[in-house]
Amino acid sequence: MACLDFQRWKPKAPGLQRRPISLTALIQEIADEWRKEMEDKGLTLQVELSPGPCRVDADVRRLRWAIINWCACLAIYAGGGQVKLKVSMRQGQVILDIADTGVGIPAHKQQKLFTRFTV
Repeated sequence: MACLDFQRWKPKAPGLQRRPISLTALIQEIADEWRKEMEDKGLTLQVELSPGPCRVDADVRRLRWAIINWCACLAIYAGGGQVKLKVSMRQGQVILDIADTGVGIPAHKQQKLFTRFTV
């Protein structure tokens, strides 16, 4: 399982290929790809999409990879429950909400979430 590579996610990192994409289409595509695997693992996948394409400027390859990485981790570690992907518009901003009912990360480990580490 790959972990997020924060070096690649630095703002204006070399190699980012930003372009306008439909976030609703991307989320629907990922949900369609992962629904069966999640169901096989006892997860219920809900998708709630705002009408319209909800366009954002993004590196679609990297954004897709990040969302798929999250789906893969849930399929491995969640142990059942519910997963929700929601794309909405709020005050002219496109919002992507990702939520699950998994066990979560213990409070004493949450401070380490976005620190660099080596394997």
